[in-house]
Amino acid sequence: MNSPLVSIVVVTLNRREDLAQAIESLRQQTYSDIEVIVVDTGSDDGTSEMVKERFTEVRFVQLKRGTSPYHGRNVGAAASDGDILFFLDDDATVESGSIAAIVSRFAVEETLAVIVCKLVAARSGEVDSRLRSYVTRHYDGESYLGDMVAEGATAIRKDVFERVGRWPAHYFRCYVGRHLSYRIIDAGYDIIYFPNATVHHKESPIKGFPRKQIERQKMFYSVRNQLWITWQYLPLARAVVESIIKICYHFGESLKKDALVPFLRGMGAGILSIPRVVLRERSVVSGRTIAKIDYLAYGDVITRGKMLNSFPPLSLRTLLWRKFHHLIGNLR
Repeated sequence: MNSPLVSIVVVTLNRREDLAQAIESLRQQTYSDIEVIVVDTGSDDGTSEMVKERFTEVRFVQLKRGTSPYHGRNVGAAASDGDILFFLDDDATVESGSIAAIVSRFAVEETLAVIVCKLVAARSGEVDSRLRSYVTRHYDGESYLGDMVAEGATAIRKDVFERVGRWPAHYFRCYVGRHLSYRIIDAGYDIIYFPNATVHHKESPIKGFPRKQIERQKMFYSVRNQLWITWQYLPLARAVVESIIKICYHFGESLKKDALVPFLRGMGAGILSIPRVVLRERSVVSGRTIAKIDYLAYGDVITRGKMLNSFPPLSLRTLLWRKFHHLIGNLR
């Protein structure tokens, strides 16, 4: 049996040295059947020259400045030849045995569509704070079924990626993993969080973009995008409740981060766009999908030793209580 080709897609913008370290980590992989595709969304720091001089094996795609990173990921995926897509942030490195571990895991589980790596903050060595906002679990122990795609440290079967639809480029940034995870789980596939594959994430600044500006952008897109996703995929009553919870959470975050104005702008943009989302994009997932995602996020941990065929749906009271606990924990 031939080894599957893994296509690693890295979207970059003005992180030349970080990108070089990312590619070096891919050169060190114990699994050799890989191709690396770098999609540049308008760097002016010499990124293209560096890649072409130092990494001649890399396929380099140049896009114009201001292109959505998710459009860049879609372009990279379209240019790929692999059976497995691996989306990696440009300021991250991959431990040497990770790609081999991912390929081995996909080989034994046909319904497994997504493997999310253990994502570690490079400076502290702790689970990355960004990932803590995605999931309610901690990474200690064996792999377990998950409810969310982490966009910059994730492997996806290419045929599933094409079947359920690609990244929604008009979201631009933030929380788009949730958009994709609804479609993947609703199509009957599984996502796992997999500590045998580890990515170290730096959260480096981007040349030409002050960190404060980036944080304010994140606040705007996080509020707006979560409202869009909520109203695209959830039934009416649930969408109302979820919208209130998300607005309250991000309001608290905005006070912590001195980002009240971008919060208000994001909330306004999200609320004003709800009619458009409902009329043009609404695609409510099944009740079973919603119950499954709720259980994966807030119920008992489910390892691959336990099959998710007869999980008990969480009561509304339990669900709201655990969501409240999670919200308060993230705001501390």
